[in-house]
Amino acid sequence: MTNILKIFEEPFPLEEDPKAQLLSSLGISLFVIAFLFFFKPFGLHNTTLPLVKIVPVYVGYGLVTFLVSVMCDRLIRPAFPMLFNELEWNVAKNILWTVFVIMMIGFGNLFYSNVLGFTGISGSTLLMFQFYTAAIAIFPVTIITLLRRIAFLNRNLQEVKQINESITAPLARPFSETLLVFSSENLKDEIRITPVNFCLLNQQITTLILFTLKMEL
Repeated sequence: MTNILKIFEEPFPLEEDPKAQLLSSLGISLFVIAFLFFFKPFGLHNTTLPLVKIVPVYVGYGLVTFLVSVMCDRLIRPAFPMLFNELEWNVAKNILWTVFVIMMIGFGNLFYSNVLGFTGISGSTLLMFQFYTAAIAIFPVTIITLLRRIAFLNRNLQEVKQINESITAPLARPFSETLLVFSSENLKDEIRITPVNFCLLNQQITTLILFTLKMEL
């Protein structure tokens, strides 16, 4: 049980790319449209509108979802930089943030339903709706977050493996055969010397300097 709880404390990448955030908002919007189409909450099950007229209504829900999601990324997150610290972001925080965004979307869609006349708004309706929204969202959000965590771990492991292979791979040319090239300022003259000979020459020059200093003393 302790090991399972530790998973929620593990680091999780915080998405900062605006394009990726927009794509995520678009994905959530499409999910909401599909969810509304199949389950018909917010009083949609009582509507008798033909399909041609009900489709724009679903698109409206998707637009509300998109705008609320963008508002969360562009307004709420920048307003609380201490909470959205990439170095301290983990699996649990990502799950809670995603559920919060979904609940905000729920508020937006509920008010949109009221504007359309599909349902009323009261304190009990809001509380009940948000409770069910959180209860429904927590499970898929948790699963998706954990799957993303596994995908990121696998990608990082592959990158580490490639780096290790590149480090341990033999050099295409032995180090002793490599030439160091020293060019003059006008690039007309140059000296080519192997690293081994360069080290020997440097050692000899250092010895000569120390000997000269000793003689002067």
